[in-house]
Amino acid sequence: MTILPILDENNEIIEYIGVRHDITTIVEQRETISKQAFTHPLTGLPNRQKLIKDLQEGSVLALALVDIDKFSQINDLYGYKNGDTILTKLAHEVDIYIKDFKDFALYHLNADEFILTANSSESKAEFEAFVKNLIERIDHLEVHFDDIHIMLDLSCGISFEPPNKLLQTATMAMKHSRLIRENVAIYTENLNNSKEYEKNILWSSRLHIALLSDNITPYFQPIVNNITQEWEKYEALVRLIENDAVHSPFHFLKIAKQTKQYKSITRAVVRKSFETFKNLECSVSINLSKYDIIDSSTRKFLIDSIKESNIGNRLVLEIVESEGIENFEEITFFINEVKKLGCQIAIDDFGTGYSNFAYLLKLNPDFIKIDGSIVKN
Repeated sequence: MTILPILDENNEIIEYIGVRHDITTIVEQRETISKQAFTHPLTGLPNRQKLIKDLQEGSVLALALVDIDKFSQINDLYGYKNGDTILTKLAHEVDIYIKDFKDFALYHLNADEFILTANSSESKAEFEAFVKNLIERIDHLEVHFDDIHIMLDLSCGISFEPPNKLLQTATMAMKHSRLIRENVAIYTENLNNSKEYEKNILWSSRLHIALLSDNITPYFQPIVNNITQEWEKYEALVRLIENDAVHSPFHFLKIAKQTKQYKSITRAVVRKSFETFKNLECSVSINLSKYDIIDSSTRKFLIDSIKESNIGNRLVLEIVESEGIENFEEITFFINEVKKLGCQIAIDDFGTGYSNFAYLLKLNPDFIKIDGSIVKN
């Protein structure tokens, strides 16, 4: 209510008037907005924002993250509507299980991620046992829609770290549970990947800068004839140049595959190697992974470059055997194509992956580079 004075002609207050405003609608709208901000629209459970708020208040003492294995594949195969049916079914089952435990809270984060928290001083062993019993009960939960019958598999990570680290560490534990193929894993300091993540981000950035500045370059290692002791050919080995430092692929090649920069590295090595050897008489070998061969754009770039530089009869393409090869048809087609251009094929690191004689017969290589671990001692 708003109170206003009524004045006479001498500006003296002679009485007051009260004006009442109905703010019911405003209050209801504020409550609705607040509820929407902290509630997942599909399941009606508290969402990520509510969890973060509760974690900041410090009331959460233990946290378990539950995730549906291969849920994205279920969504892609059966559609998002049926995926939503699975999520609501799972949320309902967990909610029923914990409804009589007032110190537990259930949250729905993103997609198939659910969080269970404990807000009491319950022992770690008791919370762990409770979560394991829950997962055991709802693991292989059956969901039916249309004529489809699906049985869910769950992975769970539990953490008892301080509130500001609970979500992050429970996520690490959940990923570890998948790695060890167990339903539940408990976070320990041994699972902390933060240093590895930091290193990966650092090398990804350094690699990006090196590619932009054209500082990915091949170093050419001579291959010596054991009989004549002469340098007969060379092998191109990729290096990252950074100021005065030269970095081996041990530091950045794995990161390159994870960050989609691998194709750019291959192209840089091919381009610079062909430029160096196109007018020389000696041969050069270049390492290729299965990722290079099955990628159509890299494959086209390589074949076009071989034709343009006319280097085919002096080029050895080494296929890295340690990565394993699944699609032999695609690989053998590529091998036949480059052999038509005069190239030779070598199997690198033979013996470290999935090699056998059937493998050799399918690839029909010209050389086999036996891994040192086989002939050592």
